[in-house]
Amino acid sequence: MKDYIGQIIDLTGDSYLNPVPAVFDNGVHTRRVGQITSLSIHHDASLLQHDYDSVARYHSEAAEHYKRLGPGMQYHYRIDNVGQIFQIRALTTWLYCVGSSENVTTLAICLDGNFELQQPTREQLEALYQLVENLCTQHPEFPATWPDVRPHSDFSATACCGANLRNRIYPIVDQASAQAQLLNVGDYDWPTYQPDYAAPTPPAPAVPVPVRVPEPTIPASTVTTPPVAPATPPPVPEVVNQTPCTTETQQAAPTQPKRTIQELLASDYGKAALQIGGAVLFYLLDNAAKFGLPPEIAGAIGLAVGHTVSNRAATKVNK
Repeated sequence: MKDYIGQIIDLTGDSYLNPVPAVFDNGVHTRRVGQITSLSIHHDASLLQHDYDSVARYHSEAAEHYKRLGPGMQYHYRIDNVGQIFQIRALTTWLYCVGSSENVTTLAICLDGNFELQQPTREQLEALYQLVENLCTQHPEFPATWPDVRPHSDFSATACCGANLRNRIYPIVDQASAQAQLLNVGDYDWPTYQPDYAAPTPPAPAVPVPVRVPEPTIPASTVTTPPVAPATPPPVPEVVNQTPCTTETQQAAPTQPKRTIQELLASDYGKAALQIGGAVLFYLLDNAAKFGLPPEIAGAIGLAVGHTVSNRAATKVNK
């Protein structure tokens, strides 16, 4: 647990929060320390934030106290959300803090927050315990002690110091009960400020797991089945002509031999084919310019036509 009591911030030199007694009521707010017979516990009823300027908050609240109660902050001590204790007023000044004649004999401690709606932070409860312990055990100059620690609602009709804090103050009658009510309770608002704070160990980096990418699925409607080639019919066996009711085999007629190219060209068909092919060739060459053809293209076409005619003629003759 942090040493809160050893780090009290003294704001008694702030003249707005702590005007000297001579400035108001001709000093009649001065008292003897031996008159302190109780410790009154309060909340300021403003919602507690996680991060804020405590002194600015106290100046703002003091402005309201000036209007409604009296000059300056009307609490002797303040405790903020991180457990920082501020001494605002001297113990020899009595304040308008409990709304009764006991204003003159009480010492007021106020925690930041609205404890009807919120819980005090763990830091606030620990700091409150250390402050109350110090005031009850280290100040024999006034008679107030553990059973005299009381919530504001015990002095007058009010909800202060809020149910979530008030219900922890009522059971306090000695140091043991104060420890049970105020220590090891709740969560720290700023755990990094604690002396035993250990930074959490970062988790080990996750081992990447390989992700299997599924094969792309092709919609059935887009699948094209290649055409199936028609089956090749089996070869038809050669049939040998036979005469029914006879053992003799009919002899096939002899095949006429093929003619040579010289014989083909010398034939009437060959001569006609040569004449036609040549005529086409010379016609195209003579009229190439008319058809918009280069001479070499026209010649090639003519040769092709002549070759085709010749082949057709040769085929005809060989049949």
